Amino acid sequence: IPKIDIIFHFAAQTSVPFSVNNPESDFNTNVVGSFQILEFARKNGIKELIYASSGGTVYGETQTFPTPEDQSLSPISNYGASKAAIEMFLQSYSFLYKMKITTLRLGNIFGPRSIHGVIFDFFTKLKNDNTQMEILGDGMQNKSYLYIDDCISAILITSSRDQIDYQAYNISYPKQITVNQIAKIVCDELGLSPKFHYTGGKRGWKGDVIKGSLDVSKITNLGWEPKNNYQIGISKYINWLLLNF
Repeated sequence: IPKIDIIFHFAAQTSVPFSVNNPESDFNTNVVGSFQILEFARKNGIKELIYASSGGTVYGETQTFPTPEDQSLSPISNYGASKAAIEMFLQSYSFLYKMKITTLRLGNIFGPRSIHGVIFDFFTKLKNDNTQMEILGDGMQNKSYLYIDDCISAILITSSRDQIDYQAYNISYPKQITVNQIAKIVCDELGLSPKFHYTGGKRGWKGDVIKGSLDVSKITNLGWEPKNNYQIGISKYINWLLLNF
């Protein structure tokens, strides 16, 4: 194989509802697949790996807000469990085989090229019927999100660190936002005033974490600062969706 200095492992099955209904498939993709990548790195002397984990699911329903990286992992979904499981292997491989491994506990990343997630869901629903829009749960789910450009800048900063060890970083905009607030921004950007309908309950789906706030002081201490707040980021994403869909 050609010489490889670093692996960016961002491939995954990303749907929490899918992981609930198809736990074995989720396990095979996210756990077995990730382990095979780790073994590939070990056997071929690749000493650095950056892994996309989940800041929205690995902590579960913690009561510590904002949640720091040293908070215990208590996922409530199979998807979150798969991410947490591989984090344990990442730590052991880093220690045993002297690898520089970085886990990025990402908030909900959105922006151009993304064709899933709450903003894309709202856009698609409004494209089909701009007079009404279904919102999963009660709309009060309060979570951390981040625009893609700011996510990439955080990844590049963590990839430049020098220590040969294991480190986890929360990567998100420092403030959270509710689903209702996202819905309003999307509608305002499109110049629409649809009637909102709610499916009811506090969760949008089984395994949905209804509140998440990530402490990002560890990554900001490396010099990272997001440049796109929610209003700016959603506006950029909506403009991209209008051009491409």
